[in-house]
Amino acid sequence: MMIDRNDYFSDDVRKAVESFERMLQNRERVYMDAETLEDIIEFYITQGKPRKALNAAQIALEQIPFNVTFKLKKAQALNLLNDPDSALALIEEIELLEPTNPEIYITKSDALELKERYDEAIACLYNAMECADEKSDIYMHLGFLYEEKQDFQSALQMFTRSLEFDQNNEQAFFEIGLCYESLGNNDESTHFYEKFIDRHPYNANAWYNLGISFSKMQRYEKAEWAFDYAIVIDENLSNAYFNKANAQMHLNKYVEAIDNYLTTMELDGPDAFCHCNIGECYEQLEEFNEARNHYKKAVQLLPQLDEAWFGLGICYDNEDKMIEAQHYYKRALDIDPMNAEYWFAYADVLFALGLMTECEKAFEEATTLNPKLHEAWLDWSAVKFDNGEQEEAITMLLDQIEENYTVTQYYYRAAGYLYKNGMQKEGIAFFERAVLRNFDEHTAFFDFFPDLLQSKPFLEVLDAHNPRNN
Repeated sequence: MMIDRNDYFSDDVRKAVESFERMLQNRERVYMDAETLEDIIEFYITQGKPRKALNAAQIALEQIPFNVTFKLKKAQALNLLNDPDSALALIEEIELLEPTNPEIYITKSDALELKERYDEAIACLYNAMECADEKSDIYMHLGFLYEEKQDFQSALQMFTRSLEFDQNNEQAFFEIGLCYESLGNNDESTHFYEKFIDRHPYNANAWYNLGISFSKMQRYEKAEWAFDYAIVIDENLSNAYFNKANAQMHLNKYVEAIDNYLTTMELDGPDAFCHCNIGECYEQLEEFNEARNHYKKAVQLLPQLDEAWFGLGICYDNEDKMIEAQHYYKRALDIDPMNAEYWFAYADVLFALGLMTECEKAFEEATTLNPKLHEAWLDWSAVKFDNGEQEEAITMLLDQIEENYTVTQYYYRAAGYLYKNGMQKEGIAFFERAVLRNFDEHTAFFDFFPDLLQSKPFLEVLDAHNPRNN
């Protein structure tokens, strides 16, 4: 559940802010005690309103010119406004006055980070560490700075240290996973979380991040298992339900995934991505009415969610409602025109509608964006062959075989085109090459060329190279 930033502040603070703003609006002279002014400035900083914070700090300094806290808050506001030079000038005025105030060193570090003086920023945080009672946040700051320097090993150490002080630091768990991923060491990531769980078996965040680590390694059964433990420990951990559902989709457990996406929304409220994923689950179950319902809910919540528009197109495409499919594929392409899969699906629908010029352009877009989209080349060649451009279709596949000789279906399809175009000898030769590369894929060949299933030369090649006969 999203936390309202106002929840951090008492009613008295909110009333003081309202009074302060009313006095400013009425051009009245503002006079409040130092503690109230400090609360008002902190309120604006926490709310992400640095200009109001800066104005409030300036008014406070006019009343109490040498107040260290007000100067510090003003420096923090200046950092948020991306003015580190002014912030550093203020900090220089106060850092000798309160040498044991960790907030001064942290604010100075933030300013130095904005100026990309990372080593100096790190040194400031180590100074803060010496005088701070709460060290977890400072270790987090250090970790972020090391990440900025691309020093992920050091960042990892800092985030791990932060967890020693705060075992429920969700951000630390997340950043540790990112560091291991950046180091190309997902195995170590799982080992880290497993060792942490050995010491703290009832830490839901550790189980959750173990699940994330397994998911990144595509070990989806283990991921589902880890998310289950996270949920047992904390039944309100909505992200665990969501990511468990994602793992279940990879395991083709679509009904179970739907239940977990629905639970996610029970905890967090309506969510476009949950509805979109539920739509995909129903699509895989071939329950297209239900799929459409959820895809539509997704785009109502997030109109720019191209995957949901595309999903609607797939639903209509599967029901041979090509005009509707064309419309929704086009909506997806309007949002993401660089998606080769969208262009490919769009091209096939345009062909079904007989819009040949547009169809050719769509295939060209798809294969330009992703030259390794093998099914697109196969479908485009079929369009050309059926349209009387047999030579072009054959040339297209021969060119693709030169570009990517590992795609067995190119050989099978070229064999059929050559044979049907009067080059029987060449066609049989390509068919034999295809069978030798992958015998089992011959079934797709006969699905596409059912009339050749009774052709003696093809059957003889199959019989000669059938692994069961040798």
